[in-house]
Amino acid sequence: MQIKTPERLTRSVKYILNPKKTNVPYVETEKDFPVTFTEDKKMMQLVSGHQISNVNYADQEFFLTKIMANASNGNPDNSDMNNPNRVMAHHIVQSFAPDENLTPEEIHELGRKTVLELTGGDHEFIVATHVDQDHIHNHIIFNTTNSTTLKKFRWQKGTAKSLKYISDKHADIAGANILSNTMKNSYKKYSAYQRKNNFKIEIKERLNFLLKHSTSISDFKEKAKALNVIIDDTGKNVKYRLADMEQKRNTRDDTLSKRGKYSISNIEKIVSKNVSVFSQSEIKNEYEKFKVEKSDDFEMKILVEDWQVKEETKNGIYIDIDYGLLNSGAILVPSHQVNKLNDGNYNIFIKKKDFFYFTNSDDATKNKFMTGNTVAKQLSHDNQHLVLHKNQYISKLDQIIKDFEYLSLKGVSTGQQFSDLKKQFEKQVHETEKELSVLDEKISRLNKIISAIDGLSSDDLRKVETSEAILSDLKIDKSTKRGDLNKTIEEVKFERQVLNKQFHDIVEKYKTYQGVKENVRDRENDTIKNKEVKR
Repeated sequence: MQIKTPERLTRSVKYILNPKKTNVPYVETEKDFPVTFTEDKKMMQLVSGHQISNVNYADQEFFLTKIMANASNGNPDNSDMNNPNRVMAHHIVQSFAPDENLTPEEIHELGRKTVLELTGGDHEFIVATHVDQDHIHNHIIFNTTNSTTLKKFRWQKGTAKSLKYISDKHADIAGANILSNTMKNSYKKYSAYQRKNNFKIEIKERLNFLLKHSTSISDFKEKAKALNVIIDDTGKNVKYRLADMEQKRNTRDDTLSKRGKYSISNIEKIVSKNVSVFSQSEIKNEYEKFKVEKSDDFEMKILVEDWQVKEETKNGIYIDIDYGLLNSGAILVPSHQVNKLNDGNYNIFIKKKDFFYFTNSDDATKNKFMTGNTVAKQLSHDNQHLVLHKNQYISKLDQIIKDFEYLSLKGVSTGQQFSDLKKQFEKQVHETEKELSVLDEKISRLNKIISAIDGLSSDDLRKVETSEAILSDLKIDKSTKRGDLNKTIEEVKFERQVLNKQFHDIVEKYKTYQGVKENVRDRENDTIKNKEVKR
């Protein structure tokens, strides 16, 4: 909440310092809380300040700092004291669950740590912990004028998000529960980030599942209801909406696919080829299984050593990490993406497009999202362990084999549904072979770069000139370290080795399945011939 007038600031300070809201029975503590007596009971008031001499006069101390700032800049129009459009202070409320297992004093300390990190410790502030309701909560008011530079604190687009992540982090480390209604950007939702902001992704995923497991348009529509997809086909275009998400506008089929994949006529054409599908009673559970398997999939596996982990909590691990020059902070990797090893180290499993929120405890203006790809590179750089990549084609081939196995269990080895899946498999095999060639080219290029880097130190001038020409042609800096290149080439070689092995294993599975199918077909033909002979 913004405070824009001196009168409002004075009222706010008086409100949050109310002894009826902040007094608790006295206990021994390292904090210098004010001591009071109520009906002969020794009490202490859960209020404190930073760069404040007396919390009861915090508003006046804020004013003095602002008057000094006004005198320094010499522009009365920029005065917080005289201009009602300028923000004098920010008022923050930090709430905790009613059944919280922390003491009021510990909750107060969480508020102090949160505002210290948000402001960098250069702004006056007061913290008051209210204990008069069923849930304990902190009130924080901080001066927008920096006590050191006399410049203003700018509450920008990402500041609220930064505040929530900082609060989450300190609450999690202390063992507090993270309230979903106040911590809307908690990491639990990061994996659904795109789907919450782009419903098309989730709609297409559900429709694609239904296209594989419906046998008619009526069957498709009934199963769509089970997956919370609302279909309106009364107009020229089919319109889709997710009933279990806050989707305000319908999504037209032509915005999902330019080729009309999700039009009614095309749906009818596709599902009419299906022979064996999940029933209406099975569809929801099977889709949820599919979603779990997909979310558990990963692209990169990284070893994190114990010295890189700042804290381990029930929600995951906080990892110390650098994000650029002189910018150190921490990220949270959630527990479902972490395996703790017997030696105290950790394996984390992430995807390139995952998002992790980086918090710099010394400068909150540097807080920002990091992609999984950036996180992997930085962690690997810090501990010199290889990033193990799981190539995307492995998951694609695995899924097709699962579909083959499903049809096999249902006794389906012919028909359009089987034929389409076979074509899909053959196309994927071709694309995987191309991907293996791309990895070969990448390895060849890296070898070329390494040989040129080595050539720079040659005593032969011609070799040096040739090496410089190669690096210039490949747009590689001559200062590139050989060790970094060696690590990169090992990662690419490992990725290719794993993909190649999985590729051949899956192809063999397919051949085995095809062999069984051929045997079944031969036996069926023999049976038909025998019947004809008997006639």
